[in-house]
Amino acid sequence: MNERGRVGCVRKLSSRLLWRAKLAVRLENGHGEEGGNVAYSGSDLRNAYSQLSSQLSGEEASLGAVRQEIVAAGTEVQRELDEAARALAAIYVPDLSVAALAEAEKKTGFRGYSRFDPLKAMERERVALTRDVAAIEQNEMYVRREYLVGPVGSITRRLAEATDLFDTWNRECQKFEGLDGFLDLVDAKYDTPEFENRWWTPKYWGRWAAGDRICAALGMNDFGDDVLPAYEKARAPREQWRGVVAQVTQERDAVLGLVKKHDDSVYRLQHLEEIYLDECHKALGVHLKGADAALLQSWAGEDRGLEMGLKKLSGLKAKLEYMQGLTKTVEADLLALSQRRAQAELKVAKYGRPKKLYAQYPDAAYPAKGLTFVQKAAARREKYRGVSQKIVVYDRYQYFDIHNDPNLWWFEMTGRPPGSYHPGLQGWYDRNPSVTIVHVDRHDHGHAVGAAVADRAHDDLGDLS
Repeated sequence: MNERGRVGCVRKLSSRLLWRAKLAVRLENGHGEEGGNVAYSGSDLRNAYSQLSSQLSGEEASLGAVRQEIVAAGTEVQRELDEAARALAAIYVPDLSVAALAEAEKKTGFRGYSRFDPLKAMERERVALTRDVAAIEQNEMYVRREYLVGPVGSITRRLAEATDLFDTWNRECQKFEGLDGFLDLVDAKYDTPEFENRWWTPKYWGRWAAGDRICAALGMNDFGDDVLPAYEKARAPREQWRGVVAQVTQERDAVLGLVKKHDDSVYRLQHLEEIYLDECHKALGVHLKGADAALLQSWAGEDRGLEMGLKKLSGLKAKLEYMQGLTKTVEADLLALSQRRAQAELKVAKYGRPKKLYAQYPDAAYPAKGLTFVQKAAARREKYRGVSQKIVVYDRYQYFDIHNDPNLWWFEMTGRPPGSYHPGLQGWYDRNPSVTIVHVDRHDHGHAVGAAVADRAHDDLGDLS
């Protein structure tokens, strides 16, 4: 190589080293300011966008994990909400009586008990169940159930014998059916007048080879003359006993079904009032979850157990709404990350093309904003996790005045306005900048509430300290 060639190579090498050095400086210093005079090769930009794509993908996975945490927490809050509603309903309806149902409707505005009288429904079902049990107990199959399906019952013995014979013939059939390709030959009616494959088709020769192989494995000479008759001698009785097993099984299941219906009916008769009371709690609980807590409190009078239950229910409703709102916000960030990653991957492909790989590009082509976006996304992710954990662990429902606007639960739980965490809720805070949260003194009525709740068998409000 002459002197000019050596100088050219040195210049090219120096230029590339300079680009690498500039890239390292950008990475070390947060990638500098946009709009400078630094230039990069296509290779540098391809590597930078590849790095960006990898970081975006990692952040997408991390944020996806946070989303799963929030969704799981929301599911648990939903369970707690349903449980709290049922517990509160149990306070409103302590027993299944006309007086208790009427008082619950008066205090809750629920009209389901008067429209669909559970007491009348329970008595109708009691009559029907009693009739069904009596009829079953007169049924001959039920009377002779031990003789039919007991450990040594006639049906039990018949089923065991039929099953044993079926298994015996099935084992004989498996000697044939277990051979590779045997059932295909049977289905194709190979080596019979109904076999449709002709000698000029590939399947003919493939099945012919399989037939020869099966004959050799069984030690027989011909598939049609020897194998098929031997197989049929085992298959026919197997199918016969298969039918017997099915018939006897049906007889057994009829007796067992009758016994089960009897036992289920007797159990329901014995627990009918508990079942209907639980259904009354469930129906009222659905109503309570959608009702205005402050209005219910105004109807509750001085019942501290109801007051605490209503506060907890209101707080859990807010929790569930907030977890669902956070999930939507996180999903919007996930979509933005996915879109940015797709754009970065397009850039990797663009700058990886031969004609662009060694070209020079201005500083503006560098993905500085994309790398900053990743940093901001990571910071937001940790904030999502922190805020969601604050909401989940909150349990000081008893100190929140029930007459506060329900939107204030967010501030109560997190200590801050919702902002971008819950944009829809932030609108309310913007319209009410001077609103304050009213708290109940933690010592007020503390002992009295604890005593009132302790007296209620169905109250699960827990420690009020």
